[in-house]
Amino acid sequence: MKLNSFGEELLKYVVLFFFIYSVLYIFPFPLNSFTPLYFFERIFDRNTWHVIVPWFSETFLNNSDALHVQNTGSGDTLYDFVRCLLIGILVLCFAQ
Repeated sequence: MKLNSFGEELLKYVVLFFFIYSVLYIFPFPLNSFTPLYFFERIFDRNTWHVIVPWFSETFLNNSDALHVQNTGSGDTLYDFVRCLLIGILVLCFAQ
């Protein structure tokens, strides 16, 4: 099946979106092995997302409820939803 130029461009951006989203979703796992790049977790003594997500939630969403980071295992907390939103926004910025 041959795609037209619009289909090829769309496919390129969809693949790029999901690749960058996947990389950011597992972040900072790859940086655990690089000590110079692993400075956030050493400075804050927490996961990098545990610093960025509450700040984003308070600053841009006017919501301080994402500050309560609990590992419940369910993945349906406000923190997780804000993290997915933030990752999606970052991916759209990087995919441009």
